Amino acid sequence: MMVTNHPSGQRNPGAAIPRNSSTGERLRSLDEGKRGFLLYLACAIVIVLVLSLYFIIKHRAFAFVDIGIDTFSYYFPFQIAHARQLHELHTMTWSFDAGLGSYIGWLSNALVWLNALFPESWQLGLRLPTYFLRVLLAGGFMYGYLRKIGIEARISAAGALAYAFCGYAMVNGQWDTQGYAIPQLAAYLFFFECYFRNRKARYAVLAGLVVGSGAVFDTYTFTLLSVLYVVARPFLVSREDDAAPYLPSLCRYIAWAALGAMLTAVVLVPNLIYLLSSPRVSGNHSIFHSVLDSAGETTGFRLLAVELLSLFGKSMFGTASNYHGWSNWFEAPGFYVGILMLVCIPQLLGPKATRRERLMCIAGLVLWLVYITWPFMRHAVYGFGHLGFRLSTLWVSLGLLVLGVAGLRRVYRSGTWRSGLLMTIAGMVLVLLYLTIRRAHFVDFEHLALVLTFIAMYGALLWPSPSRQGMPWIPATGLVFVLACELLIFAIPPILHRHSVAMDGSSRVGSYHDGTGDALRWIRKREPENAFYRVEKTYRSVYLNDSLVQDYSGTKSYFFQGKSITRFVDKMQLPRPHPRTNYIGRMTGRPAVLDLLGVRYLLSRNRGPDKLDGMTWIGSAGKINIYRNRDAHGIGHLYRNLASEAEADKLPVTKRDALLLDTVIVPDPAEVQAGLARLDREHPRPVAGTEAQASLRKISDIHLAASVHAPQASVFLISMPFERGWQAQVDGKVAPMFRADYGLTALLLAPGQHEVALRYAVPGRALGKWLSLAALLILIGCGAIRMIAVRQRGGRREGEVV
Repeated sequence: MMVTNHPSGQRNPGAAIPRNSSTGERLRSLDEGKRGFLLYLACAIVIVLVLSLYFIIKHRAFAFVDIGIDTFSYYFPFQIAHARQLHELHTMTWSFDAGLGSYIGWLSNALVWLNALFPESWQLGLRLPTYFLRVLLAGGFMYGYLRKIGIEARISAAGALAYAFCGYAMVNGQWDTQGYAIPQLAAYLFFFECYFRNRKARYAVLAGLVVGSGAVFDTYTFTLLSVLYVVARPFLVSREDDAAPYLPSLCRYIAWAALGAMLTAVVLVPNLIYLLSSPRVSGNHSIFHSVLDSAGETTGFRLLAVELLSLFGKSMFGTASNYHGWSNWFEAPGFYVGILMLVCIPQLLGPKATRRERLMCIAGLVLWLVYITWPFMRHAVYGFGHLGFRLSTLWVSLGLLVLGVAGLRRVYRSGTWRSGLLMTIAGMVLVLLYLTIRRAHFVDFEHLALVLTFIAMYGALLWPSPSRQGMPWIPATGLVFVLACELLIFAIPPILHRHSVAMDGSSRVGSYHDGTGDALRWIRKREPENAFYRVEKTYRSVYLNDSLVQDYSGTKSYFFQGKSITRFVDKMQLPRPHPRTNYIGRMTGRPAVLDLLGVRYLLSRNRGPDKLDGMTWIGSAGKINIYRNRDAHGIGHLYRNLASEAEADKLPVTKRDALLLDTVIVPDPAEVQAGLARLDREHPRPVAGTEAQASLRKISDIHLAASVHAPQASVFLISMPFERGWQAQVDGKVAPMFRADYGLTALLLAPGQHEVALRYAVPGRALGKWLSLAALLILIGCGAIRMIAVRQRGGRREGEVV
């Protein structure tokens, strides 16, 4: 590893030790590494305890309601749903509480599964320790990574702190899937470097396992990251200490890491199938074309100013709903990794810097400039997923962090480049003042004052002391403590200056414990066991995912819906709170749609539904009025009349809604009509005059059963999305299903009495199980072969000694 001596000729204490060093040097390096890690851990725990104290004293939960995609109305409901499914079904799968129904396991990660092991009542309280566990793990793995690339222990501690409490961690890290990427990225880089230093297969396997333990997007993003890192690595570290030549090691690494990722195939394969078949990728709402369109675009001044000022924290433009930068607080750029790191980056261009350091700095800054001026780079990171900054923010933050840590290392190895420090401080102040003047009505001046204060403070602390041979006034350990104070102060607004939820689940936007549960219990006492029906509300308890927490089948939801439900909503022109695929609002303004979808009960906080046709007030539970929908078809209903989508599309919305109550819309009516005629010919009719009847029961979220009496061959429509994974059996025989009413599920039934069963199996899970098992067996086999080889070598050595 690259080591530079002090002018005095003495090796810098705590520097990385090359492979050919003596045992004593290695032991001293190990002791120094332990002390550096304890320094990081002590500072990180103090910051965590200070930030946690507010939530503990105030009895607040780590869930917030002051930004649209917030933790209380999105991630907490799915925490509840995951815990419920893991306890009842022992897996994460389909849920009818997610709107009209959806597979809910595809955005899960290792910590989601861990939390789901605990009872539902614990889920809100678990958000705080889970969040800070992510933070501590992120810093711990980053410390290990920085040590692996040759950074001294105390400087690695500074880098680990800056990464653990960077702007991305304090803002985007509050969202479960985005937050998991922080420790995941650090762990991946750590295991990557461990493999190349030791050539031990277990590190590559662990790297692959880390990738597979996250959300399905990671299969793409970490592949892209690996390609970029492999190219950038020669600028970052010396490969003299690698255990073997780079390219052969890289090929072996890919093979072992692939096996590690295969261990998670039981989860990863179904999630990948769902992603690739989702409307965002292969449906009508794919945004991949937007990514390609951005290749010819450049960043405008407004966004460029936000990107530059966001180097000093998103709080420069306010917090949460009070953010006034670009887009919203979550999607906007935020590259803050500590002002210390920004101050130190130009030290890599000083006269005492090495050629590799200069090249690394120039290449890094050029890439950063291209990134902030060319939107395609950030869009490409998420590919088909999103056009916001999101994960690309973390990548940029990591790059700035590595440059900053390398600059700080140069300061403590050869002294401060005084001219560079002066130019850096002057440049930062001028840019801040200029952009602040241009964007004055958006900038938070209190945060600006803090930034300027810390810039001046670090300038003074890093200024060379004559008594210390050009070294900074403050030792590295003291600088770590100052950095910890900076990170704590800058973390306070995004963590504490928020509208958090009380531990009892109450908030300023509502509570899931608002009497809806009493109304649902009132209804269930009057319904047969396993009866399947939908309930809708004219109010919202919190947001669109109320049903996930309150455990009822509704119609509205906020989630990454499948193509069928998206198509149904779009074709029916149903309202969306936002014009995106994942927002599906309540449908109470379209009574005929409620009838079609089997909404049997309507809950209201007033008597407004008295005016609606078909709604009968049947009682109340507390302040919740309960209405019975007399016209609800039920989740399963028989139809004989057919119409094509083209014919239905020509009708006004109200007439089409009415048409759907006695006519089923299919892509090819002639084909379906031919099937009905064939079934009529093949099966004798029951007694004339018998009415069509269908009774559908929900055995579980993945098992429906129906008793159906069809006087003539009919289309049996089930008002759930037509999704892969569902299989129907009629009287014990598999029956084909097809799409109807734009995105719902239908099958043909012959005349007579039938028992229909519908079961759901997650697509790809069986294949995933076999792949995971195969990977496990291969690894066990390789381990056994290695153990046998080691024992044989040991036996030969003993024979030689004898």
